[in-house]
Amino acid sequence: DEYLPPEAENLHSIPYPTVLSGMDAIDVQAWQDAVVASTRTMLASGMWGMHGLASTIEMRRVLTKQCQHSSRCSFKDLAYDPETGNTEAVMQEMLQSTFCLQPTGDSISRKGLVDSIVAGCIPVLFNPLQAKLWPWHIGPWEDVAVVMEVVPGDVMGALAQVPAQELARLRGNMARLLERLVYSPPG
Repeated sequence: DEYLPPEAENLHSIPYPTVLSGMDAIDVQAWQDAVVASTRTMLASGMWGMHGLASTIEMRRVLTKQCQHSSRCSFKDLAYDPETGNTEAVMQEMLQSTFCLQPTGDSISRKGLVDSIVAGCIPVLFNPLQAKLWPWHIGPWEDVAVVMEVVPGDVMGALAQVPAQELARLRGNMARLLERLVYSPPG
């Protein structure tokens, strides 16, 4: 598989720094309160550009089309959107969405995976290798994400079927990960 990492006993990856990394505990708590209070007006959001392996680009095309054809999904093309570099706009998008679509790109890991967790936006994974990322920090991805090993013909329909109690379970588990994912300043 094109994404298989090198095998080494002492090789462990760590999550990307989040937008909260470097904040003090008071600011992180204020963020967490804002996440809990946020109104999720969109079922899902997707933010990516068209790059990566051929299989990745095709998956992103399918997901882009589904998202753009649904009133319940918001899509931003990170290659062309002027807000791409605007961290606040990207995080606002995540705060308004119940699910964040996270297709693979140049690699199986994406910064958006970590940012979606700290925004309380349930990641939707589309490659089984994504569910093996960062075990020391995340644990079982099934506790914080929806894992779809194939892209269904109606992603929005599948996500709309996730019961409210499952949404609450996933969000509660994500909230408990916040301290593991926010790298604090030294001292």
